[in-house]
Parts: sequence; C-alpha cells; structure tokens
Amino acid sequence: MQNETMTRFTLFCMLLAGTTLQAQSYRPFPESDAAWNETHGMITVAPGGAFAWVDCERVVHFANDTLINGTSYHQLWSHGHCHGYEIPNMTNPWDYDEPDALVRLFRQDTAARQVFAFDTLMAQERLWFDFGIGLGPYPATIDNQLVGDLHVVALDSMELNDGWHRTWVLGMMQNGVLVDSAFCTVIEAVGSTYGVIAPFGLVMPFEWNDMLNCQVVDSATIYPYGGGPCDLTVEVPEQERTTAVVAYPNPTTGIVRLSGGIGNRHFEIWNARGVLVRSGSLDGDRIDLGDLPPSVYTIRSIGPGDGAAQVFRVVRE
Repeated sequence: MQNETMTRFTLFCMLLAGTTLQAQSYRPFPESDAAWNETHGMITVAPGGAFAWVDCERVVHFANDTLINGTSYHQLWSHGHCHGYEIPNMTNPWDYDEPDALVRLFRQDTAARQVFAFDTLMAQERLWFDFGIGLGPYPATIDNQLVGDLHVVALDSMELNDGWHRTWVLGMMQNGVLVDSAFCTVIEAVGSTYGVIAPFGLVMPFEWNDMLNCQVVDSATIYPYGGGPCDLTVEVPEQERTTAVVAYPNPTTGIVRLSGGIGNRHFEIWNARGVLVRSGSLDGDRIDLGDLPPSVYTIRSIGPGDGAAQVFRVVRE
C-alpha cells in the first residue's frame, strides 16, 4: 500500500512538473545591456613553429545596431586575452591580446522563438537558435556543422538566477546510434554552454574546448545559478586593428584565396567532424580544397609573431 501511494505521488509530481514547464513563459534572447564571459582553448602553433595549447578568455558584448538590406541587426563584439605554451612539456609560454572585433550580427523573431544571424561570409541570413524545437535532429543553424548527426536528445529546464530556463541537451547520432549523449546544452535566453561564439561550432570537442563562464543582463549575473559577479574586465590595450583575412570565393569548387594581412601565415583545415585534414604554410594567398569532398570546412589562419588566429568557414561545393 505504501509503495502504491509513493508511486501515485511520484506520478503526480511528474505531471505537476510537466504542467509547470508547459506553463513557463518564453524568455527572449537579450537584445541589449548583456554580455558573456567565455573561455576557448585549442591546439595551435606557437610563434616558434611548435605545437601549442592556447586558452583565450573573451568577453562578448553589444555594440550599436546596424542596417543590412533594410533589416536591422544587433552587433556582438568580442575582445580577450590569450595564454599559450608549447606542448607536451608546457614550455615557452607567451601571451597576446585580442582587440575588439565584430563576431556576430543577429535579430530575433520572438513570436517564432527563433534567433537569426547574418553570415557575413555567405552574405545571407541563417538560423542561429530555435528555442521552439523538440526532440530529434538539431536544425541547420550557423553553428551546426553536423547537420543530420547532431540531435536534441533531451528536453529539460535549468534554474538560473532569474528563474527557470528551458534547455535542449545535444548529442551525436551516427547510423542511428547515440555516440555522445550530452556534450553541449542550449539554454533559452542565454545561448549554449559552449558560449555565444563557439569558434568550431556545436561539435564534440576534438583538441579544443569551449566554455560559457557567465552571462550578465542589466548588470545582474544570470548564468550560472548562484554565481557571483560576471567578470567583464578582460581588457586589451589600445592598438591598431589589423586587416581582417577574408576567404573568397565562398562557396568554392577548389581554390580559396585569402585577402588582407596575409604575411607568413600557417593554416589548418578541419572537416565537419572536427578532424584536422590538412595544415601547412600558405603558398602565396591561396589554399586548394579541390581534392577534398564537398562539405563545410573550418580554416584557421594563424599569424606570425603573436600566434593570433582567425577562423572562418568555407563551403566546398
């Protein structure tokens, strides 16, 4: 009798929780007065040419809105400080600063619970977050390089400092088999546990890591629950902005050219599954993808001297 009573009570609590989640009001993505502190680490190349690990702490923040083809977009900029050392012996450490740079343009449709980003490389708008999806394949967002394999494997809620937020737990499905059940979580009105700007997208870590440390909205820490002040003091000194490296044509059938600030740069090409498929020194201003299968590739162009990298995606048709 006691077990039956407990079972009924458990079912009642589950139904009550479900009703509470369904009744929970939608929290839109912030459009001003918000910032995020993130840490991103990766294997790269040290100024001397050896393999190295670099950790960068970055602050992503709002700037003035901008108009593109008659549509208004919010600007997100990022600056940070990086620390690197050669591996495997953690020797010859060095530091460098990342100047303030534009990292994302976005707008949202609160009625549809969707956030859209303007892809400056593709010169078109793409889905960034869909806070209305259910279980199943994760949509083709600007951060999803694993379309078809990346799935929402669980729906849940997370308590933060301003109340409960819906969450979507992401996992990898390959040939119908779940190979990683919870490597990243998308959080309503926050972004993802990888951070707002994930350099390699929403893919399983492969010789890199991405972490959202905290989010602040209207001067109040929202993420994580119980967290103290969100550190937004990652500052860089005033310096001249370097010329951005731009890849074209994009999409390409083979040859990609890099314009602006080339110099003596090292490059890496990563496929959509996070595997390094090629690396080397630039031969002039061109990289040949002609022998690679059609897909989306992430290219990291690494500058001499300070080891600073620029990351961009290229579509190989």
